[in-house]
Amino acid sequence: MGFSLIHVPDMHFGSGADLDKIASIENLVPDFDPDVVVLSGNITTRARDGEFQAARLFARQMARSALVYIIPGSNEAEWWRRPLLPMSLPSKFATYRKYFGDELTPTFDLSEALITGALTSHGPSLRAFSARLKDMRRRGYLPEKDVARIKNRFKNAKPQQTRIVVMHHNIVPEDSEERPDLARFERARAKLIDAGTDIVLCGHDATPSVDAIGGVVVSCAGTLAGKEGADVPVSFHRIVIQDELIQVEVYLWEAQTKAFRQTDVFAFSRRRKLNDGSKSA
Repeated sequence: MGFSLIHVPDMHFGSGADLDKIASIENLVPDFDPDVVVLSGNITTRARDGEFQAARLFARQMARSALVYIIPGSNEAEWWRRPLLPMSLPSKFATYRKYFGDELTPTFDLSEALITGALTSHGPSLRAFSARLKDMRRRGYLPEKDVARIKNRFKNAKPQQTRIVVMHHNIVPEDSEERPDLARFERARAKLIDAGTDIVLCGHDATPSVDAIGGVVVSCAGTLAGKEGADVPVSFHRIVIQDELIQVEVYLWEAQTKAFRQTDVFAFSRRRKLNDGSKSA
């Protein structure tokens, strides 16, 4: 049967939330019977208590069908509390921690997968500098300490475990030539490849995409926050991991039927087979 997960990024609870789309996801997930549901950041619009409460209710609903893995995104970093002064991670994510706990990059050590996170959302930072000031709060970077932690955890992974990194920013950005929202994304991508990553689950770009670079499958699963009539694909992904293949299914929202429909299926050869840990060519 393999191992499967549902990847739902950028829900934007608050002004961006759409009840029809949320209800559809809640109804579909039990039918998929996934092992894990992944929420890869931007669960809120303005990091307000009411938005976090709605996100927590959704996560609890998902937990009836699967384990729920969640990390904060750029919308959850409350940098505006001290815009001109450095902030520690606990204070920057105080409201997020209130509802989802102190661990910002949790690790799920499961029989068939080792899932861990990378915190790329930090608010305005010199490490993610942009000439466009309005982009500063959106841009992110991958800290060296996160890379070292991921590499160390994957080093100790069992051969049969698929090594999955969850992060908010996309390592294959759509707008890479003009102003990528992940600073030094090529360097970050190379480090994750070197760490032995099999799959990266990310979002932020609001455009669904599926890529494979250096043997790493990258699922960037759009958003649930697109308004009716807007030119924003509303989507989520389902990932199925088997012995020799990683399959990514793309589900897009159809406004006419008010339902999600599978539109694309991507299949990739695995870097490692589950049964023996060997690398494919």
